[in-house]
Amino acid sequence: MLDVKKAQAAIEEILKKNHAPSASVTIYDNGQVYSINAGLRDVEENIPTDEDSMYAIGSSTKAFVAAALCILCDDGKIKLDDPVKKHIPEFEMYDSYVTEHLTVRDILCHRCGLPRHEFTWYPRMETITAKELVHRIRYLKPSAPFRYTMQYQNHMYMLAGYLVERVSGQKWEDFVRERIFKPLGMDPVNFNAARDMAAFPKAARGYAYDHESGKTTRMPYKDIEVMGAAGSINSTTRQMAKWVALHLNEGKAGDKQIISEKMMHECHRHQMVIDDFGTGKVLEGYACLPAYGLGWFIESFRGRKLVHHGGNIDGFSAMQAFLPGTGFGMSILTNLNACPANMAIMYTLIDMQFGDEAVDWGGRFADFYADMFKQAAEEQAKMLAEAPQGAPATFELSAAAGTYENPGYGELILTLKDGALSVEWGSMEVVCKHIAYNHFQLSAPTFGMAFPAHFETDAKNSILALHADLQPEIGEQIVFKKVK
Repeated sequence: MLDVKKAQAAIEEILKKNHAPSASVTIYDNGQVYSINAGLRDVEENIPTDEDSMYAIGSSTKAFVAAALCILCDDGKIKLDDPVKKHIPEFEMYDSYVTEHLTVRDILCHRCGLPRHEFTWYPRMETITAKELVHRIRYLKPSAPFRYTMQYQNHMYMLAGYLVERVSGQKWEDFVRERIFKPLGMDPVNFNAARDMAAFPKAARGYAYDHESGKTTRMPYKDIEVMGAAGSINSTTRQMAKWVALHLNEGKAGDKQIISEKMMHECHRHQMVIDDFGTGKVLEGYACLPAYGLGWFIESFRGRKLVHHGGNIDGFSAMQAFLPGTGFGMSILTNLNACPANMAIMYTLIDMQFGDEAVDWGGRFADFYADMFKQAAEEQAKMLAEAPQGAPATFELSAAAGTYENPGYGELILTLKDGALSVEWGSMEVVCKHIAYNHFQLSAPTFGMAFPAHFETDAKNSILALHADLQPEIGEQIVFKKVK
């Protein structure tokens, strides 16, 4: 068993370095379960967290959806190497070959060729349906050849949830509740932060930290039900530890085999090699052989196999992790947006458990993230500084007002307010700032990102379309044609 007092102090230090309000951690160690909690689940009300505080687990949800499809494989209703089109005949991808050959395994290990394309769904997640999103996939251009490289994204897991419904006849949420949550005794757990989590008496509040101003602000709960299979579950570490234990015990809970050992091994084995960790030199010398299984990341950390999956959703960051063959795993839930404290806590507790030399993981990840945000700000400032100054657009800004459409990304409505263009893009706040000539910048404060854009005109200087660099990986801008 870990030295709880020492672990508590380490977690508190990690939270401080990474500006996170709280962390709830529950450890599973060869049948022994205990929790370590630090910080405030509600800063404004000064309420400490505990193992029964509810947090959003974000993309840690993906492993549940992968497990649901594995259970359906055990039931004989589907196979991992079945083409998706066998079960969803109307399904299409941008490339006809991929349409015919994309398998269940492909969508679960992120090798379909698509980058994230997040702006197809995030701005209007409250109004669009999963069926509509599945239809839109055919218009999304890939950025890599099929099965060529691992590209983490959400659309394929939304598709996986849709597939669970097609094959089982139940919504993916109902299937997971019946076949996983219920036999594990996982309660409370829910799927809608804006509705169900907000009503939970011990719900943690989500926060965001601004690296430029140094301020922490509360974020509203987000309803991501349409993309729910990629990240909508809300739970507590006490409950999530039961999920971790299921994986350490090869799909068995008590005397009940919930998922077969065969399918558990499929989830935990290398399905797609990853080029690098994406964390610079933070893990250099300590971790290697990164890969993705089915709903799980896999790596060798200090010579031990580590299986884990994090999650980031508005106001929350999470981590579920275990080391196969050791009986040791953990659930880590924090309430700060895009925060690396979850990763730092994971590596720190593993070091403590196995008596390895201590590393300042909290400081390493904090420095990496701070440098990343600083670099992004500098690149943004450089782009604006290098733009021609005082060069007006070739058209009156009022002429740009109107409705624009892209079959994959949906509708944009531009309006002129107080002499500046603003964008109505579902519920997302977007500012359209003039840079020079017909070049503009779309700024999305929620994402902390800005994108180059320009207006296309014809020979008569009438506006035809808005081109926006929303997905740079595909090598071209997304074109929204002006329709009225």
